[in-house]
Amino acid sequence: MTYQKFISDPMPEYTKGEEIFNYVSHIVGGSIGIFLIIFSSILFGVSDIKLSSYLGMLVFAVSIILLYTISTLYHALKKGSIAKRVFRILDHCTIYLLIAGTYTPICLIAMEGSIYCTILLVLEWVCAVLGILLKVIDMNNKIIKIISTSLYVIMGWGLIAFPAAIKLLNVYQFIMILSGGVAYTVGIFFFISGKNNKWYHSIFHIFCCIGTIVQMLGVIDIFLS
Repeated sequence: MTYQKFISDPMPEYTKGEEIFNYVSHIVGGSIGIFLIIFSSILFGVSDIKLSSYLGMLVFAVSIILLYTISTLYHALKKGSIAKRVFRILDHCTIYLLIAGTYTPICLIAMEGSIYCTILLVLEWVCAVLGILLKVIDMNNKIIKIISTSLYVIMGWGLIAFPAAIKLLNVYQFIMILSGGVAYTVGIFFFISGKNNKWYHSIFHIFCCIGTIVQMLGVIDIFLS
């Protein structure tokens, strides 16, 4: 992407009220990651939890903090500024990090020692890197938009491609992870439609927070078990 294209590409238009809601809602979302770091660190310090399990939780927590912090800054920055354009790209990129980050503790803990751990984890992070590269190249290109948005869905529902891996989760864990995936997927509808509908992007933020909280509950159960 050339600099001229970068500064001239159209940007989403949100009202002041929408932007306030957008960044406040994701300040709340970022606190989830902070809680997760504190919670998992305390448990790791007072129990015999494996280092790999703890590291998996840290990756998950950091990916949450990154996504919600970048999103908060993007929506809080001055309209039309270069910084806002940069953070818009980063905002989209961190979605891939959160999806791969969510799968990391699932694979390292629930699927530890299985072939699915390696396959699923590698696929998720390879797709995350690919998605980020596409966003950086030109996130407004129509073909790239289709591919990059499809990657969100493919990565998010990657677990479904491995029925045998699902059996490594208990019912509660599977329901929580599935429900979070549904929340994110419903949110994508509002994300795609947000350009022409007031408050749709804010509704997308709500579904993101719901998806993160619900999946966090499932991942915590995996961590504790």
